Amino acid sequence: MTGSDKRHPYTLRALAERGPRSDLVEQFILSRSVDTPVGWEADVIGTWTLARHPSLPTISIVDDAGVRLGWLLGYPITPDGHLLVDNSSVSVEPGQNPLTYLGDLAGRFLAALVNVTAPAIYPDATGSYSAVFSSCHEMAASTPGLIPYEDDTLDRTELSNALGMPLTTSTLPFGLTSRHGIDRLLPNHHLDLHRWEAVRHGPTWRPRGSFDAEESAHRVAEIVRRSMSAVMDVYPCYLPLTAGNDSRMLLSCARDRVDELALYTLEIPDIGGVTDAHVATQIARRLELPHQRVSMLQATPEDLRRWVYRTGCSVGEPRGLNATTTFRSLDRGRVRLNAQLGDLSRRAHWLPTDREDTHITTERLALHGLGLSIGIQDPSVLTAAERHVASSPTVLERADRWKQSSQAPDSLALLDLEYLDTRHGSWAGVWPYAEYFGPGFTIFPMNHREIVEVITSLPRRSRIEGAFMQDIIQQQWPELLEWPVNTTPRRVRATYFPHRVVRGLRRRARRIGSSSG
Repeated sequence: MTGSDKRHPYTLRALAERGPRSDLVEQFILSRSVDTPVGWEADVIGTWTLARHPSLPTISIVDDAGVRLGWLLGYPITPDGHLLVDNSSVSVEPGQNPLTYLGDLAGRFLAALVNVTAPAIYPDATGSYSAVFSSCHEMAASTPGLIPYEDDTLDRTELSNALGMPLTTSTLPFGLTSRHGIDRLLPNHHLDLHRWEAVRHGPTWRPRGSFDAEESAHRVAEIVRRSMSAVMDVYPCYLPLTAGNDSRMLLSCARDRVDELALYTLEIPDIGGVTDAHVATQIARRLELPHQRVSMLQATPEDLRRWVYRTGCSVGEPRGLNATTTFRSLDRGRVRLNAQLGDLSRRAHWLPTDREDTHITTERLALHGLGLSIGIQDPSVLTAAERHVASSPTVLERADRWKQSSQAPDSLALLDLEYLDTRHGSWAGVWPYAEYFGPGFTIFPMNHREIVEVITSLPRRSRIEGAFMQDIIQQQWPELLEWPVNTTPRRVRATYFPHRVVRGLRRRARRIGSSSG
């Protein structure tokens, strides 16, 4: 076994050819010619066939005469706060722009309009129900492994192996996937089903500082509360509670229904996980909230294989991968409310020196777009392999093409847009496929076009200070701010840190011994 094989012990082709399609929960294939997998369901509109795993909710989109125009896949939430469920329908006005009514939906969904003049597939505001497509096959699917293998759609092992996916926190950017000839449909794009090309349609940028901070916090809280209530009206829900801002923000918006939530914290064995468990326990105890600390279980080989298979070898997410067996031990009937998108309100993807007129090179976009420098201020900490991938012709060409189509009004907006496309459309939109446990799906209450517009329109200084989530908490449940955010208590450091140092020294000694041998 080579070194790269040890870092990346899976190949998508092997998983796709051996893995049962029954494992591919929530997934789909859309084409004019589909070989429906055994156990899946098929639905036909005109010349188009949608094949789907039975776990994937499908809602018909109809016109005022009841003619079916296409499908909504996943978990859309209407503007009046209702979660649309499997086999239901939603009507649209004749001639209405799809971007108008789809932009008003929350939840986690994908829209496929096929019986219209301009057939297309549309992601939600952040691409949280990810899709890929192959122009040569004229086929769209949830993950790359569902598209047949040909000479021009083989595995892109040179990038995946170099990044150590899925064992590192890497993401393939700019629409790249784990296979040649297969692209990911990014947020603010739609897939033209006539030409089989992704077309950028947004976002619509508002001037920076165009929203009042207090009013913005109220509006975001209102949308988040409505989304959570829509899900809670249908399913019992989990809310993961950590030491951070974002989970507390969701909790604050659920204050009126907090007794209906099951709060939990994974006891991940690192300094961040120990801090999460300690602070979450303190919050729950003081406010008398139901809360469970969940001990980590060793991930089984079969669960690891299933996790990688379901994501199509497309993302690196060590925490989710290592916790997959632990997640399977939770109540599988509960939906998980995840605070994804909160990072957009902070400058995690800006450097301290970035301004609206900062020159952003294609090379920097490539480094950032790989998802390797998110939260890292100094690019020098990246490995040689990671830098090599960022400088490869494949990534640089894609980065340049993406930059030319971005339509961002300034450099900060450009970085915001890249963060949405890469961290959300290419990462957060993929891993939920692996963490479905019947129903037990994941949903992002912040996933709404207006929330994205509000956050990206906040003043630069407000984004740098990173207090927007706390502004919402202050309005909705100020007592939740009595505990420091993402700060390890002294007692926890004293207990945990020495062991961490010892493990680090042991790892360093092993590396030195290996290199000298």
